[in-house]
Amino acid sequence: MNTQNDNSQKPLEQLSNICKSCDWQWILERVKLVMLNPSGAWATIKGDAHSIKDIYTKYVVFLAAVPAVAGFIGNTISAPRLFFSWLVLAVVTYLVALVRVYLAAMVLEFLAPKFEGQITRTDGVKLFAYSYTPAYVGGILSLIPSVTIAMLQLLFLLYSLYCLWLGIPALSTVPDNKRFVYYIVSVIGILIVGLVLGVIVAALGVGAIGAGGAMRMGF
Repeated sequence: MNTQNDNSQKPLEQLSNICKSCDWQWILERVKLVMLNPSGAWATIKGDAHSIKDIYTKYVVFLAAVPAVAGFIGNTISAPRLFFSWLVLAVVTYLVALVRVYLAAMVLEFLAPKFEGQITRTDGVKLFAYSYTPAYVGGILSLIPSVTIAMLQLLFLLYSLYCLWLGIPALSTVPDNKRFVYYIVSVIGILIVGLVLGVIVAALGVGAIGAGGAMRMGF
C-alpha cells in the first residue's frame, strides 16, 4: 500500500518541483520578446542551450495552461451546471496542447529534408512552442466565451503563424527558395495531426468535447 501511495505522489511531487523552480520573470520576458519583437526573438531562442525537457518544464507547461484554465473559468461562469464536464475538457485540452508541441516538431523535422533542409527535433520543439506564444496569450480571452472573442483569438493564432514563418530560417536549413512551400506544407501537416488527435479524443467521448472541440485542437 505504501508503495502505491508513493508512486501516486511522484507525479504531484514532480509538478510541484517544476512550479517551485519556475522563473516567472524569464517567462514574462520571453513572452514579451516574442510578442513585441518576433524577428529579433529567434536569434535569442536559437542560442538557448535548452533540451526538449527544458523547453517543456521552463515554458510550455505554463503557457499551455493559459487557454485551458481561462476556458474552464469562462465556461463554468456561463454554464456552472456543467462544472465537471468543463473541468475534464480543460484537462484534456491542456494535455492535447502539450502533446501537440511534440507532434508539430516531428512534422517539421520529417518535412525539412523534403525541401533540401534539416531541423532537429529540439529546434522543432523550439520553433513551434515559441511561435505559438501569441496563441497561448490569446487564450486568456477564453474567460469570455463569445463569437466575437473567438474572432479575436483567431488574430492571435494568425500572429503565431507569422512567428512560425519568421522562425524557420533561424532554426532550420531549408533554403529560402523553398521556405514558403515548406512553411505551407508544415502548417497543413500540423493542422491535420492536431485534428486527428482532436477527433480521437472526441471519439472517446471525453467530457464536453464534440466536433467544435476537435476543431479547436487542430492548431
